[in-house]
Amino acid sequence: MSHPKSDLEKCFYPKNVAIVGVSPDKTNLGKNIVGNLLAFGYEGEILSIGLRGGVVFGQRIYPSLLDIDHPVDLAVLLTPAKTVPGLLEQCGKKGIKNVVIESGGFSEMGEDGLPLEKACLEVAEKYHIRFIGPNGIGVTNLENGLALPFMPLNRALSLGPVSILAQSGGVGLSYLGFLIEEDIGINKFVKLHLSSFFKLLVMYTHAAGSERSQQKADKPKLESQDSGESGQATPTAGAHVMGIFFNNL
Repeated sequence: MSHPKSDLEKCFYPKNVAIVGVSPDKTNLGKNIVGNLLAFGYEGEILSIGLRGGVVFGQRIYPSLLDIDHPVDLAVLLTPAKTVPGLLEQCGKKGIKNVVIESGGFSEMGEDGLPLEKACLEVAEKYHIRFIGPNGIGVTNLENGLALPFMPLNRALSLGPVSILAQSGGVGLSYLGFLIEEDIGINKFVKLHLSSFFKLLVMYTHAAGSERSQQKADKPKLESQDSGESGQATPTAGAHVMGIFFNNL
């Protein structure tokens, strides 16, 4: 299944973002995503979605994606795993081609989560949806303030030349902490599903070729517990996959 470059562009530079799973509750994780977008000055439109409606950070919470009367570039799903296939179906009907699934409860839980993950893949195939996840902390792009992790991000993060692609969100965040300590700026951060390792190369190709950030990029260093004779990192069960590359700003 092929996707035009413009679709991938919307993963990093969406004109608007819909966050599904938002409520005004103090402990709501979707609310944290909205907070991160506002704190880092996201340049696009923020659309909050939650069944109960209401208001968050002075903005309306829509009861459903289908209540939004205009196109949406990127949707972020942070709801119980059992609801995700149905929400992907809504994304498909809405024409949303790029989705970040931060919900947990899929294949990382073992065989019990496999049917739900399979259902997500089937819906994505049906509507030609590209998704990052599940069970992750999404995408961060400090070039435009796109900050999608469900925990409040350290406000000391600043724009710079280093981008990180990680299989482990925890390890990736530890790298962010190190870079903050060393006063090194961040460009992009993506948490990838291990079974979708090939997307790391797709993401790198896009980010390295971004006209916004550079004309030429160094090759990424890939850390893995296994590598083939070709020198390419090969993910294994339980392995941590990490990519770091530099953008000439």
